[in-house]
Amino acid sequence: RTGASVLVYALDERLATRVARSLADDVWARRDGLVASPLNVEVAVHAAMLADTGTTLLLDTGDDPLLGGPADGTALLWALLDLGARQAIVAPLHDPAALARAVSAGPRAKVTLEMGARADRRHGYPITADVEVERITEAPVGSVEAGTARVAVVRAPGRHDGEVRILLTERRLVVDGPGLLETLGLDVEGSRIVGVKGGEAARRGFAPTLARSIEVATPGSTVPVLSHHGYLRLRRPIFPLDPL
Repeated sequence: RTGASVLVYALDERLATRVARSLADDVWARRDGLVASPLNVEVAVHAAMLADTGTTLLLDTGDDPLLGGPADGTALLWALLDLGARQAIVAPLHDPAALARAVSAGPRAKVTLEMGARADRRHGYPITADVEVERITEAPVGSVEAGTARVAVVRAPGRHDGEVRILLTERRLVVDGPGLLETLGLDVEGSRIVGVKGGEAARRGFAPTLARSIEVATPGSTVPVLSHHGYLRLRRPIFPLDPL
């Protein structure tokens, strides 16, 4: 079961009961503010595109590699390409097959790639795009695994003259700050939108550089929206899955 409990110790049972009920009532009164409410993908991308100045960090919460996500979800990338976002970055996209094709083509080559959604269809569907390979190198994997992995930066054209740079990786990789992207030649502060797979850890890592961030309710196993998950053994009704 998910939720909160209140436990009060006191020498007087009636006092303990009264205080526990008071605290429980206070938690219940604040319930809506305690539940995560990320924006859906299209609303979040539109908000980032309409921002007047600076860079907007979009947090792909449904595919967080630190929480077990496969890091190959494509929902955010699809929205950025489909809505015509410009000066956008998506990192990472874990896809060994697409990376191998990019490496085989080599820097400055143009190649058609099918990218993402290798683990399952819960995190999106593969995206096919004609991309230009900009850079191939190695990068530290980060908190998920040890060592380094091959990576490639590719540039994909979107609708309405949009353009998204994608960090393809052969292993799951954690991007929890601007440092890695900048070492790969990606201009974080000069971009309009930076989409990363992660949640609070990524927000903290980018905070000194980017003041504005939006949590995005992308489809996937790690999205912090309880109604997106199919619970089988919870006693119902229960907040926030049911009106109470």
